[in-house]
Amino acid sequence: MSVLELAKQGSADENRIGNVFAESDYGIDRIRLTLKEGAQLTTGSYVFLLDDDSFPVVYQVVQPYWFRPSFDFEESLITIGNPTADSRIQRYRCECTLVGKLTEDAVGPPRNPVKPFANVYSCSPEIVAKMIHPDSDWTAKLGTNPETDRDVLIDLNTLVRQGLIVTGAQGTGKTTGLLTLVSRAMQATPPARFILLDWTGEFASMVGRKEIRVQLINWERLATTVFENIHEKTKEIMARLVGGKGTKVFKLLSASVDQCKADEVFPTKKAIVTRAPGKVDSLWPKGKKEETDATLHMLETAINSCDEVFEKEPSLENTTTAEEVCDSLNSHHGIVVDFSHPELGLVPDDQETKNMVATALAKTIWSRASSGKGFGCIIVTDEAHRLLPEGGSREDIDRVWFKLATEGGRNGCPLWIVARRLALVNKTITIEAQQNMISFNTEDIDRHRIESDLGADFAGMLGALGQGEAMVKSMGFRIPEDKWSRIRKMIKVVRDHQIWMERNNQEIVSAISSTKQKDWKEILLDGRLPNRTEQLFAPLTYNKIHEAAIS
Repeated sequence: MSVLELAKQGSADENRIGNVFAESDYGIDRIRLTLKEGAQLTTGSYVFLLDDDSFPVVYQVVQPYWFRPSFDFEESLITIGNPTADSRIQRYRCECTLVGKLTEDAVGPPRNPVKPFANVYSCSPEIVAKMIHPDSDWTAKLGTNPETDRDVLIDLNTLVRQGLIVTGAQGTGKTTGLLTLVSRAMQATPPARFILLDWTGEFASMVGRKEIRVQLINWERLATTVFENIHEKTKEIMARLVGGKGTKVFKLLSASVDQCKADEVFPTKKAIVTRAPGKVDSLWPKGKKEETDATLHMLETAINSCDEVFEKEPSLENTTTAEEVCDSLNSHHGIVVDFSHPELGLVPDDQETKNMVATALAKTIWSRASSGKGFGCIIVTDEAHRLLPEGGSREDIDRVWFKLATEGGRNGCPLWIVARRLALVNKTITIEAQQNMISFNTEDIDRHRIESDLGADFAGMLGALGQGEAMVKSMGFRIPEDKWSRIRKMIKVVRDHQIWMERNNQEIVSAISSTKQKDWKEILLDGRLPNRTEQLFAPLTYNKIHEAAIS
């Protein structure tokens, strides 16, 4: 059924639920709705009114409330236990925010303000579906819309290009919601690939499912990343314990560790201490014996008291590398790296060491994805405040995480952030991903953070959410038709054809009528649009379009 037919059917007199009413001004972006007697709407409900051309303009309820003018004598009646029962002057009102105008081909902003007292109707499930379902073949089901009892689909292209934030207080259902989305994205066509950093052990439930192939790796099996540059890391650790890099003890320690490296020996406590006496004469050829002996003693005491310097060289027999983890995605939909507990006892079980492992893995993913060699995956981290804390500077948080947040999408390695306490996550990073947010009910302080980023309307609706319910703000729903939408259609058509000789297909010609021929190669093969820097489509590294025919 066409949009006009749906609008005509839905705007019958018996379907009217109320009218637009304001004290004075009637605009476009926001309306106040007064419902007819007996009608009520809940937060998140969709309503529409008819524009001058009879197409529906859809709004969403952000705040329903009762209105009643009050008088002093009514309060006096309450104090004596006899409140008035007269309900004739009370009204049910709703504050509504604009979603968009729905036409046969697109969703866009209406041009004209709402007329005073315009009739308002509840949206049918069919209108809601046409309004929000993405115009894309690569989608995943988010859940069910409680207002329409219809599936809600989201465009995976958008979540890959722009990233995602999932947030909600403990027990609201955010982890279940995330894992459901990830599982469905893994089963999409083509399947999305994931590396999931699991700080609580909750992602392990994905392993063993018949419909997806997920591998579980304990974080300690990536301990090899901790031992990269282990000699320099040992010096950095000890500098904090011996009073800084300018002390005599540190100079002796540094020389001893450098000798371990020259000897290709792992810098254990014994290896460092035994090499220290041989460095005394070269450092202080005229030094007094009692002073050098004291320095040696202080070095030995500091080394032996430090838990972060190894007693013996660790066995790497059961470890793997970040490169091998990435390679595993060739045969798996996802890899879960479990940070919830140690398994081998190789390295300290502290947050700093775990962050070091996670960062090393992220650097490998970024390096492989950004090199354009056909590798890509979505990085998901739960408990994001542990890895990306608010207040952490660019010195405290490795710059690879900022790269993933800002440039990961167009390089094939987007960052999805899961946060129980969004206010504790670095704001510079969350701002980059806030174009797509799935928010369950949150703590007040986190709701203030959401309000400052996304506005009061979105944040205000969160308090009405029950367990397992979420509000979604995303560009992954249907968007206005424009030049870029037509080019997306053109690329899909071209990819569906066997050979480039089909370039004379009328649908292709029509779609690129506003695009210069010199741009075709960039669009079709590189996935970039003219005058746009972002990578909107995966490059066609292997394709059935003959590059020679385009050049």
